[in-house]
Amino acid sequence: MEAVKATTKINKLLNDFIACHYSNGALASFMKSPEAQYIYLLIMNSHYNKDPICVETLINMVCPKFCSRQTVKNITTASIESNFLNKIVDKQDKRRKLFVPTEKTILEFENWIKNFDYP
Repeated sequence: MEAVKATTKINKLLNDFIACHYSNGALASFMKSPEAQYIYLLIMNSHYNKDPICVETLINMVCPKFCSRQTVKNITTASIESNFLNKIVDKQDKRRKLFVPTEKTILEFENWIKNFDYP
């Protein structure tokens, strides 16, 4: 990759990183740590696949490789309290609790990924 092209991409990534950390929404909250970023992307992926992710599946995907069960619970609880995520009961299996992003989180995510069309 030529140096000018690489520098352009790096500058866009740096600007995106700074913008994410200075916003007040879900993106800033989830970008605080690699673990939270991973959880955020897993939840958003499940949303777009129309297959909401349950608590235990999320924990099994993240733990113990990236963080502890308690860290996953802390991140998701804080996100629910901030109205970035909703925790709902599965209609087919009442024992399962599902994480779904709020409309505000979905809109913010879609605006964020529009900027990923790096040259």
